[in-house]
Amino acid sequence: MARQEKKQGQQNSAASRNEMAGMDLHSMRERAHSMGIDGSSKMSEDQLRKAMMMINKGTDPMMAKQEAKGNM
Repeated sequence: MARQEKKQGQQNSAASRNEMAGMDLHSMRERAHSMGIDGSSKMSEDQLRKAMMMINKGTDPMMAKQEAKGNM
């Protein structure tokens, strides 16, 4: 069962990366806001992408933002 859950998590991450790859920066910021990342206008595209992937894996949005910005 654990292998199946891990495989599902990897598939979800891959799907999220593919979705984000086709987004423009404005769309990424809107999506980040809807995911609970406030103040995303001060984040780079790479930071946003990293934070959103962390949230998809279960990290708290504010922790993901801080870690993506290197504040931890």
